[in-house]
Amino acid sequence: MDDQGANREGGRKRFRKLRIAWSAICAIACVLWIALWIRSFSLYDRLHWQVSPNRVLSASSVKGKWTASTYEYQSQPTLVLRHRHANDRAVILEELVPEKMTYKVGVVLHVIDMGSGTKIIAPHAVVAALLTAAGVAPWLRLRFSLRTLLIAMTLVAVGLGLVVYALRN
Repeated sequence: MDDQGANREGGRKRFRKLRIAWSAICAIACVLWIALWIRSFSLYDRLHWQVSPNRVLSASSVKGKWTASTYEYQSQPTLVLRHRHANDRAVILEELVPEKMTYKVGVVLHVIDMGSGTKIIAPHAVVAALLTAAGVAPWLRLRFSLRTLLIAMTLVAVGLGLVVYALRN
């Protein structure tokens, strides 16, 4: 019995430095994300990256919201980072999207079908909360049985199925 207890204690100590490093990385990412969130109220930032000759990945931050999109575009492969004032008329017009193309996933997440690609819009607070949860998760001492794991996987699969169903209808 003492050997098993010692092995469990050794297992906890073995990954302690890894948990500390992971939490530190998540904390730094969260602080930088909050800085971007605050900056988004005065500036419009956009990262535009052409990953192939006809596909572009784009991320932007404006007025407390974060946008990620992918779409078809024909030009030379580039990586561009742009800044503008958040109250600029061009920024406001670019971020306006017709309501008929928008699918709400939950309360805060919007998925937009642009025809040649997809756009996801979420508040910065959602990403900050996810980074915080990812940093705290390794420190939780949760033990699950196989039954609990199977039930959780089933619920996640049903939830993803409902998301796909909502996006197709």
